[in-house]
Amino acid sequence: MLSRSQVLLSKSSCAPTLRELAANAPTVFNVHVPAFIDAIWPALRDPRLTVREAAVAALRECLVVIEQRETRYRVRWYYKLYEECKDGRSLHSSTFRLVVSTFCGTYVG
Repeated sequence: MLSRSQVLLSKSSCAPTLRELAANAPTVFNVHVPAFIDAIWPALRDPRLTVREAAVAALRECLVVIEQRETRYRVRWYYKLYEECKDGRSLHSSTFRLVVSTFCGTYVG
């Protein structure tokens, strides 16, 4: 069983690792986009700003991968992200602005 500090450490190191995977191995990452989209929300809702910022950076790289790939699932992934953002459950306002800016390509501040 992981201790609380190990869980926090793994949670804070996960998003940067996924961001790097998406940026440097997009073909491999593309297979895991659905799992990423399901798993990113706890990090986006984390009370620590550094974890939320890392999650937004990972999400941004994921969106780049989605945009570059011509798949029939692209609209489904965009829609799922849109629905989660629209719902806005427990998203901090700063994180919400970062997520929206990720979709729009500019910072909304």
